[in-house]
Amino acid sequence: MHAPHHHRLIAILIAIPLLLLARPAPAQEPEAKKSTGAPDRCVPAVAQRDSMRMHPPHGYLLAVMAGFIVAPPALLRLPGFACEDRDDRPLGLLRDHVAVFVGGGGLITGEWKGGPAGSVDAEAVVRHVYADVRGEQYWFTGDRIRMWDARVGYLYQPVRTLAGGITVGYRGASGAPGDWGVEGVQIGLPLVIGACPESSPCWIHWEPTYVFSRGHLRVSPRARVDMTLPRTPLLVRLDIDSKGVRSENPFVATLSLGLRP
Repeated sequence: MHAPHHHRLIAILIAIPLLLLARPAPAQEPEAKKSTGAPDRCVPAVAQRDSMRMHPPHGYLLAVMAGFIVAPPALLRLPGFACEDRDDRPLGLLRDHVAVFVGGGGLITGEWKGGPAGSVDAEAVVRHVYADVRGEQYWFTGDRIRMWDARVGYLYQPVRTLAGGITVGYRGASGAPGDWGVEGVQIGLPLVIGACPESSPCWIHWEPTYVFSRGHLRVSPRARVDMTLPRTPLLVRLDIDSKGVRSENPFVATLSLGLRP
């Protein structure tokens, strides 16, 4: 049986932060690292010079991959994960702001059935307190489906390019199939990563969301990539939200333009 196409896409999104965070360990002793003025908080492990044996940390990598699905903020507590260099740019999402996004895209199921989608999103951050309200509308198999969610939470920042936290909120649905269009309280575990060059700051927002509905737990992973447009108050946002983890559950992809004064 072939794997669902949207699950492959989610796997790719999980791998993106890992690739962006990968940094080669310098071939020098920790004392030499300190002498350059680099922060003491991130001293990579180095191999002994008289040994060429390498043991790939397969167990560690699998633990990190699982962590992106189960509890992303916990990754920031892993030794060596939350590293900081003196030239790192501060994470743009955590600057106090209010932003509004309008976009469009499509809804696709594992069988490549779907339809057009539209979205409106309002976001605010004040002193690391995060709030987001999002409305979505789809046209699927001839029916119009409306979904919305509102959430609020707190983001902590161990280093300038990383943030984690927790969000709580509520998801509502109208006209959606019962196997994925559920209503209920939702809890999210966001992980935000600054991942772009200095000329075009951007950040990746990965957030597994858990919806509690009628005594059941539904998992709804979501991913966002925000990129600022130089010398303008505009942002471009790619938003991908999976409505479940089953093969028949769809994912929604929208491309939005946002204004952040």
